[in-house]
Amino acid sequence: MTDEIKQILKSHGKQLDLIAEKIVDHDEQLQWIKENMATRADISNMTDTLDKLVKLSEKKDQELTFITHDMKKFDDRLEKVEHDVRKMKPVLGLS
Repeated sequence: MTDEIKQILKSHGKQLDLIAEKIVDHDEQLQWIKENMATRADISNMTDTLDKLVKLSEKKDQELTFITHDMKKFDDRLEKVEHDVRKMKPVLGLS
């Protein structure tokens, strides 16, 4: 073989080595992605769970609204009763 052919083969050998290294690197990266990526089923499970949590949160918010309304009614009633008691105490001689 001539020196020119040897140089060409050497150059091609370096390029093939580089290509082989890139393929191995890409295979390792793809394997890592496959091991760590979320599947459609995983995402579906997450969204289902989030939907359930949102519904629970909305239900608790509604319950809190009703409780707040009931407490307001209770406070109004208590204020009226206390007012009536304050008026009755002097009449009954309870200071």
